[in-house]
Amino acid sequence: MIEFKNVGFGYSSKKGIAKIFENLDFTIKDNEFFCVIGPSGCGKTTLLRNVAGFEHPTEGVIMNDGRPVEGIDYRRAMVFQDDAVFPWLTVYKNVEYGLKVRGVSDDIRQEKVKHYINLVGLTGCENALPKELSGGMRKRVDLARVLANEPEVLLMDEPFGALDAMTKEVLQEKLVQIWNESKRTIFFITHDIEEALFLGDRVGLLHRLSDGGELEFFNVPFDRPRDIYLKQQPEFQAMRRRLAEKFHQSGKGGAES
Repeated sequence: MIEFKNVGFGYSSKKGIAKIFENLDFTIKDNEFFCVIGPSGCGKTTLLRNVAGFEHPTEGVIMNDGRPVEGIDYRRAMVFQDDAVFPWLTVYKNVEYGLKVRGVSDDIRQEKVKHYINLVGLTGCENALPKELSGGMRKRVDLARVLANEPEVLLMDEPFGALDAMTKEVLQEKLVQIWNESKRTIFFITHDIEEALFLGDRVGLLHRLSDGGELEFFNVPFDRPRDIYLKQQPEFQAMRRRLAEKFHQSGKGGAES
C-alpha cells in the first residue's frame, strides 16, 4: 500500500520554492492498478519519482506499507519511457543484472531469468543483443529485468509512449496478463486516456497547480479480464470522452496523445 499524506513538492528557484503539486492525500491499495493522466507540466513524473525514492517531497510524507519512503529500494521498481537496457549485454544478462547485483545465487538466478524471459514472450532471444531487437522487444527486456527482482510495487512512466499503436496494444495486453498473474501494485503514468481506462482499476487526473492542483479520481467500471476489443465498446468510448473533456479542461491546453 502506498499512502500520500499531504504531499507537496517544489524546486528551489531565485524567487523561492516553485511548487509543482501540493496537498496530495490519497492511498493506492495493495494490488491496485492505478493510472495517472494529466497535462504536461502537472507533475506526473515527479510524483512517480517521489514514490521511487529518486526525489523526496518538500511537504508531507509518502508511506510504503507503513514505512516512510526514504530512498531507492528494489521492492519499488521503475520502468522508464526510454530504453533502459544495457546495449552491451544480451537479453539474458540484462534480465539477470539486478539479481546478480543483489547476490542471488546462480541456480535461483537461472530459474528466475528463464521464467521472466518466458513470461514477457522472449524465449529464444536470450543471446540477442538489444541492437538486434525491435523497440517493443527491448521494452519487454526492460519489463522482464524489473520483474525478475520481484518488486512489490511497479512504477511505470509512460513505458509504451514511444511505440507504434499495434506494438503498444500487444504490450498493454501482456502487462495486464502479467498483473493478473502476479497481482503486484502498479502505479502507471500515461498521456493516453484509452490506455489508462484499459489498464487501470482507477484513474487519477492530476491538474496543474495553476488550475487547483487537484487529483481527481475515476473508478474504472469494466470487468476483468479485459481484451483489447473493449476499446471499441460504446460504454468504453463514452467514458473516454468524459475523461477527455476533463483532461482538456485541465491546463486549458493539455493534449491527449
